[in-house]
Amino acid sequence: MKKQFFVLMLLLAGYFVCILGCNTTTGPSEFDLAVEEVKEGRSTKIETRDMLGVGDEQIKQLEGLEGLLELRLNNSAITSEALNSVMKIPNLVILSLGETRVKDEDLAIIAKHPKLYHLSLDKSRITDAGLVHVATIPNMRELSVWQCRITDKGCSSLAKMSNLQWLSLDQTQISGKGLKELQVLKKLQKVQVWGTAVLDDDVIAFRNAMPGCEVSR
Repeated sequence: MKKQFFVLMLLLAGYFVCILGCNTTTGPSEFDLAVEEVKEGRSTKIETRDMLGVGDEQIKQLEGLEGLLELRLNNSAITSEALNSVMKIPNLVILSLGETRVKDEDLAIIAKHPKLYHLSLDKSRITDAGLVHVATIPNMRELSVWQCRITDKGCSSLAKMSNLQWLSLDQTQISGKGLKELQVLKKLQKVQVWGTAVLDDDVIAFRNAMPGCEVSR
């Protein structure tokens, strides 16, 4: 009797496993749904941080997507190949590549994007060498390189970005020397230098030279 009861329970268990799993079909991914929202005009933004399996192949789907204005690829598994696809998103204005494997030389790919005005590279592998390419983005107005390996040398590249209005250098390796380089940026409205080697006297000197620019430290 006990043996028959045990066999019956096993059969029932198998039945419920099949009900729950065997007939389950895989629906569209979060990324696919986000792309559809942009195509249908219900959104202008895609953010992949909490999405699984987003890499170069997925970003290729965005080529020619005219309604996409903001793309945040933080912590995704993209490479330089994805940036080639980004260049083919015609109306993109905001791009975030924080915590990705993008390298300095890869930034040359997006350097000529005609409409891009905001770029975030927070906690990425980018160094002073990458800023050489960033400085050539024609309409760049907002840049964040928080926790990147940027030094005073990189500030000489930033000083060439005449349209720059907002800049985050938080937790980089710059000092007062680098901050002084930025005094030529007459459109700069705010610069953040928290967690750097910039001193109080450096901030005072900068504010005297740039009274219209807020310094956050």
